[in-house]
Amino acid sequence: MLRYNLIKEGDYMRKIVLFVLLFSFVFALSACELFDIASPISPDSCEIGEILVDEECVTDDTIVSCPTGQEVIEGECKDKIDPLECLDTEELINGECKEKEIPLECLESQVIVDGVCVDIVVPETDLEYAQWVIQTQSDTVVEIKASNESMSYTGSGVIYKNDGNTYYIVTNRNLVFDATTISITLFDSTVIAAQYVYDDYYSNVAVLSFESSRDLDVAVIDQDNDLAINDIIVSIGNLNQTYETDTLDLYVVLDQYVSTEMDGFKYFGESYIQHNNVITANEDEGGLFNLDGELVGLNIYYNVEGYIVGYAISLDVLNKVLPYLETGNPVQRISVRAEALISIDDIFANWSTYYPVTIPVGITSGLYVKTPGDGILNYAGFLHNDIILTVNGIAITDLYQFMNLIQYIYDMETDMVFEISRDYGTATLYYNHADYQTDYLTCTKEIDSSGSITYTEKFGNTIDGYKLEYRNNGDVLYTYYVNGVINGYTYLYLANGDVISETYIDGVKQSNVSIWYANGDEYSGPLSNNRPEGTGTMWFNDGGVYQGGFSNGLFHGQGTYWYPSNIFYNYITGSFANGNPTGTSTMWFNGGQTYFIAEFIDINNSNSGTIYFDDGTSMSGTFEDGMIK
Repeated sequence: MLRYNLIKEGDYMRKIVLFVLLFSFVFALSACELFDIASPISPDSCEIGEILVDEECVTDDTIVSCPTGQEVIEGECKDKIDPLECLDTEELINGECKEKEIPLECLESQVIVDGVCVDIVVPETDLEYAQWVIQTQSDTVVEIKASNESMSYTGSGVIYKNDGNTYYIVTNRNLVFDATTISITLFDSTVIAAQYVYDDYYSNVAVLSFESSRDLDVAVIDQDNDLAINDIIVSIGNLNQTYETDTLDLYVVLDQYVSTEMDGFKYFGESYIQHNNVITANEDEGGLFNLDGELVGLNIYYNVEGYIVGYAISLDVLNKVLPYLETGNPVQRISVRAEALISIDDIFANWSTYYPVTIPVGITSGLYVKTPGDGILNYAGFLHNDIILTVNGIAITDLYQFMNLIQYIYDMETDMVFEISRDYGTATLYYNHADYQTDYLTCTKEIDSSGSITYTEKFGNTIDGYKLEYRNNGDVLYTYYVNGVINGYTYLYLANGDVISETYIDGVKQSNVSIWYANGDEYSGPLSNNRPEGTGTMWFNDGGVYQGGFSNGLFHGQGTYWYPSNIFYNYITGSFANGNPTGTSTMWFNGGQTYFIAEFIDINNSNSGTIYFDDGTSMSGTFEDGMIK
């Protein structure tokens, strides 16, 4: 009975399972219909001539039978196209037979120029070498156009380096330092946008960069740097210049290391090559090449008192500054600090000026050291009154030569030996670059949000030296700092040509200010908003002088005006307002023996007054248009 019941119960359970399975199958079919779930397609469901691809029936091209002369193309029968047969001298290109391009083969004595074999001309004369330099190096020179909101400039530069598709151009700082847009024109008239990288104020060198996937020519810098006086050189400048190579003049080096003050600065011994190739403004910043086609300098336009001189920045300078500038960094220089470094020649020529400096008997050249400061001199152990005789065996003659050696001939890693005169004897001092602990000098450049550009000379992180601010309104402010504090004179060069100078002592501005006006007038006294204010003195370009009160730049208050010396009357004294005499004033003339009292309208006119003569007599009269009447 128990077994039966279990069987019954087992049958009952099997029925329940079967029912559940049946219900699940019906539910699944309903779900497929409800949610539009596609059932898998079997190959048998495709039509004849179709095959199953990605669960879709598509035409099977392989089974289509086409008539003779046709072929299956995209499931259709289309006429066959016989392969085009070309001649042996032809090749099939885009379904057409075209002549094969046969590589041009030239003789060993020829080169391919514009698809033609041209004989190689080996230069024999200096003229032919110069022509060859122009032909081979002109492609390395680019035209530069730089502009900002108010100005545009055109000059030249030389492609001197590339790093992959990035090319670097060396040019003059004054061409691009304040530009907001810079473009270059290549030898084939291709115009490319260029980027300013950095510049060096003292050497007047700047570096630009541009991108190009083309394989462009790059100038080769003369590694020997052995340019000498009377060497023939070639200047290649602005691309607008046309070279008449058949009548080319030959130019030579006149002087290898010329000391000249560019923009008033030569503090770091920058050296220049002087040559007799007159550089025009459009050739400015072009390359100076030797007859081997190597770059030996960067030309600059330099006008000396109306006479244009051919100058080029030397490789000593370029080799020093380019590695810094092309990486976007200011040039680092060794600090050479002292209260003064004076050549012995200068001391001999100006004994009274340098008294009581004494020079030991037998010393005829060298550099006198007055109070050395932070930097290489102090580090090497120099003392006040030492005289530098030689550096690494080279005799020192003047400050320029010494600075040129320290900053450009020797690099930052050169050890130096100084032979000096001390206490009427001699001594040897040493500079070891590996142990040098003093900060370097740099000249940083900053551009603020208004577009003003500031160059700042720093010793380490401290402003120490010159600060030059080019303001966006065209004004230029020149300030001198000592250990971060303004000291000495400041000069504000206004865009209208006026120059304002102030004096500071340990950061404190002194009361008097000087102005040199563009028209030749001069002023000394206090200022307000860059105009005379208070009591001061004005010297006029016609010889007249005013001393007294000023307000808003005009004569105001008590004062005296001296007429130019070539005028009969001498001076007028009294009250002034808004630039003219007011009220009763006295004019003195005839050496002060005769005077005229009246109410003046302006310097040259008055109302009726009285003239008093030196004999005690008097008479009525007026002062009209500069004459007593």
